[in-house]
Amino acid sequence: LNSRLRASPVLCLYGPAGIGKTTLAAQFAQSEAAIFIRVSGLAPKDLFAVCANALRGGDSAEARSCSTLEGARLGLSALWAQAEAITLVVDECDFVPELIDALSSGGGTSPEKRLIFTSRESSNTFASFVVPPLSRAEVDEILAKTAIAKEIAPQVRGTGNPLQLQQALAQRELSPATEGLARIEGTAGE
Repeated sequence: LNSRLRASPVLCLYGPAGIGKTTLAAQFAQSEAAIFIRVSGLAPKDLFAVCANALRGGDSAEARSCSTLEGARLGLSALWAQAEAITLVVDECDFVPELIDALSSGGGTSPEKRLIFTSRESSNTFASFVVPPLSRAEVDEILAKTAIAKEIAPQVRGTGNPLQLQQALAQRELSPATEGLARIEGTAGE
């Protein structure tokens, strides 16, 4: 990721749901002392307010409220302009162009002021880094640590998607318990 960021200060981490974009983004932010913010479902005004509060060093869950969209945008822009060196990692942002526009008003991005965002699709505008699926060897290594590995469907094994693999393991581990529930009077909806 660092080599991609040296080439472009704005980077899109992309891949299908459950592949590990959020995990990779959070781990990168932690290792680089960057600011990581999960902004799923936020409208632009709230996005700007949460990002501004994070730049202030506050808890993103308790963002200061702005009464207008323009006020929130200007607040973020001003704080971005004041920062000398910063990496902002934004997860699940629905308004990347608006965020980039606000940062541009604050001086834009540079090798010292970087933005990473996650997406399910590659960006046509910014550098992109695909989060690869787990290799077959990695999947086999994970499954080797479980007693029910042989019961995981080959199609799930082959996706390399960590979330699908985790769900398949959890479902298989819970199956005996849920099958037993069907034998208990009142649990089958009667």
